[in-house]
Amino acid sequence: MEQKKSVPWTAVQIINSLDKKELADALSATEYSVQMAAQFLEHYKFKSWVTHNTTEEPVSIEEKRQTAEKIALALASHSRWKNHGHGISREVLWDEVELYIDHPDKELDRRLKRFWALSNWIFDKTPTLKFIFSENYRYIRQQNLPAKA
Repeated sequence: MEQKKSVPWTAVQIINSLDKKELADALSATEYSVQMAAQFLEHYKFKSWVTHNTTEEPVSIEEKRQTAEKIALALASHSRWKNHGHGISREVLWDEVELYIDHPDKELDRRLKRFWALSNWIFDKTPTLKFIFSENYRYIRQQNLPAKA
């Protein structure tokens, strides 16, 4: 619509069938996710990025901010990824999104793969919808299942 193109009839029907509050919540969550990802990239991932690899020119704060926002928007693009639930490989991030991630050592890589497999199993086989763990707290959200008679 912003590009002044006609919206497909099926898209209009889907939008009309959605709860407007849920749609607004989803749009707000996406916007918030982009903002948080951009801030993380700018302040942590790009913290030690001081010169451009090709030219050796210094990297400005504004360049870090713009690159972080570009990457965050690319990662949040539904038209690009089509699905929230699949992983994006390091190679795709490197080649297509231009987010350069170092390869972990073999032991860490093995542990990450095991954690991914365990997480996948938990989300597939239990009512768990989300879990967040840190040094200071843990949060687990599960869906409410109907009581058995």
